[in-house]
Amino acid sequence: MLFCMYNGSGYYFHTCTYVFDKEQCLLFLFQFKSASEGLSILLQVGWTLAIAEDVCQFEHRDLHWSNILVAQHSQDDMVYTFSSTGDKYKMASSGVKAHIIDFTLSRLNKGLLH
Repeated sequence: MLFCMYNGSGYYFHTCTYVFDKEQCLLFLFQFKSASEGLSILLQVGWTLAIAEDVCQFEHRDLHWSNILVAQHSQDDMVYTFSSTGDKYKMASSGVKAHIIDFTLSRLNKGLLH
């Protein structure tokens, strides 16, 4: 992929190669079949980030639609568990699964991991 970036004094081009399964697709290129697939991706990313923040104060700091991969998924439901409270949340996958990528600018407090 070729990106045009601005560095404060001018524009430059930056290339980036992603290595991922051929079944996965960048979010902005994924062809959704229904609104429920889009909602499922939004909720999966939201719950994943909420739990990561709860567990180890994780911050992605560069999340955008080029940093989310989407793949077809056969599992009907997904379960998200907050370790601090033990609360479990179950949601329908709608046949898709989200993967967050590119943690270059991320931070976490590994001292909180058990």
